[in-house]
Amino acid sequence: MFFLRQQARNQLAGGHPVWLWVTAVIFGLLLAKLPLAAAVAVVGGTAVLLLTLIQPLVGLTIALLLGPFGALESVIFGPSLFDSGQIALLLTLAAWMARSLVRQRLPLRRTFLLLPLALF
Repeated sequence: MFFLRQQARNQLAGGHPVWLWVTAVIFGLLLAKLPLAAAVAVVGGTAVLLLTLIQPLVGLTIALLLGPFGALESVIFGPSLFDSGQIALLLTLAAWMARSLVRQRLPLRRTFLLLPLALF
């Protein structure tokens, strides 16, 4: 009980655990060693990932924006199983389902199309 009170007091006083500071410094140093384009991609990708986990509508917007670039990606990188728009859509679907399961309600209406869509 004393530990919980001490921890609450530290958080109210603005104290953060030491491992959090150490992790932030290590990631900052690793990010500083990257080339500029890679650093921007890592920071931007992390921001999009976090925003999608917080609000899945952001991920849906990103998926819609990345969708038309699938043909260009297949020309530049060669054919692949998934393009960036499909990966963003899968991430958005996973974030939406996780958010719905945390709220303990998954709004799937039972219609006649549910079984064929599940089989597809």
